[in-house]
Amino acid sequence: MKLEVKRIGIRIAAALLACVAVASAHRPFESSAIARLDHEGLELVLTMSAELAGKLIDQPMRSSAGFETFRPQFLKAGAELYEVTTHGKPVPPDRVFFKEKEGEAVFSVIYPVVDSAGLRFRAAYLEKLPLGYAGSIELLGEGETLLGRQPMLKKGDTQNTFSAAPPSPPAGKSVEPSLVRIAPAQAGIAPERHLFSIISVALLVLMFVWQFQRSRYSKNQSPCIHPFDR
Repeated sequence: MKLEVKRIGIRIAAALLACVAVASAHRPFESSAIARLDHEGLELVLTMSAELAGKLIDQPMRSSAGFETFRPQFLKAGAELYEVTTHGKPVPPDRVFFKEKEGEAVFSVIYPVVDSAGLRFRAAYLEKLPLGYAGSIELLGEGETLLGRQPMLKKGDTQNTFSAAPPSPPAGKSVEPSLVRIAPAQAGIAPERHLFSIISVALLVLMFVWQFQRSRYSKNQSPCIHPFDR
């Protein structure tokens, strides 16, 4: 019975760990970008699954095993992921970096941009993919200030762009730029909190299973009668 309880616990733990891994990784058809803007320039970091990265260079991939082999192709593709413009003028990237992180592809592209006025992003890479693939982008300023966010980018001229320009104020009215300060939980602790919640639930489930099986084991045991009590 004890062995059975251990096996059940191990299976539950393995399943929950698999859920944690899936929750922290991108789905094959999803990608996300974070653009950070400061006085030194603009850094655009785009993260995607190995399968999606392989499609960008026409190489079928199921894992990150072939990343180093195709590094030149990935660096070339990285420069063309997004089309960045300021006031309608294209801004070519200065530098492009590529690396593997936890089995996913991470592109880092540096642009000579220091002002969010008239800044516009177009997810050009989505046009190279079939329908159904999606992405997201958020723009952060000094001190992790949120300057804008587009949670859903899709293929299509009207759905693959994001502009950091604030909306025009109504005629005769003056509107202060709306800048949202990201709290620490929103800036990067939220994923960890999510994983902590999953792990907490896992521990509670394991404790419940252990107590239940222990109770069953105790009930199934016949009382031991000492010979002198007969």
